[in-house]
Amino acid sequence: GRDQFAVRANQMLVSKDDRSVLKDVVIQIFAEKEGDSDRQIRGEECSHDKQTGRVVCNGHVTVELDPGTIARSEEFSYDSKAGLIFSNVETTLEKEGEISGKSGHMEYFVNEGLLRLTNRFAIQLVGGGDLNGGVAAFQQKEGWVAVSQGIELKSANGRLKGGSGRAELLAGSYQPTRLVIENGAFAEAPSFTVLADWLESDFAEGQTID
Repeated sequence: GRDQFAVRANQMLVSKDDRSVLKDVVIQIFAEKEGDSDRQIRGEECSHDKQTGRVVCNGHVTVELDPGTIARSEEFSYDSKAGLIFSNVETTLEKEGEISGKSGHMEYFVNEGLLRLTNRFAIQLVGGGDLNGGVAAFQQKEGWVAVSQGIELKSANGRLKGGSGRAELLAGSYQPTRLVIENGAFAEAPSFTVLADWLESDFAEGQTID
């Protein structure tokens, strides 16, 4: 019984059969739960299909996933029925003071606050370290990230890698505090090298691999 989103535009280019093509568009996606933030999608040109509830934006599109986390791509879609924002082309991510990176594809489940990166991703942690892998699912509300199809965490003085892994995150952050690596785990630093089926590493805030 509530509006899920609102579409604002500077110009309507086409309007026919419940489908509109708009220019200079802002899509405001309203929070479902009290205390959550609204999300915004901004695009140079967007099409809105009222029957399917889908909006497709092209041309320098930006999405505010949560306060301070911005995704950018040449194409983003929003499916209001599924509560999903997604891009099937390369997407960059940034949260000032925390991370920057890119992913082949991106999915963001609005109501769950779940960010899924697929088709390879690479993330740089501003505090130090790079996180790379095949597929990642970030759940900031619950404070974890799960990585599959290969995982590697690198810092200036070492690295951890394996087939899959899961990390606990600092509250409200993308910074890992504990990392578990499985399926052919490997750790390397100036003072040691470890091969194992399973490895666990704990990190103090701002700590690197040593």
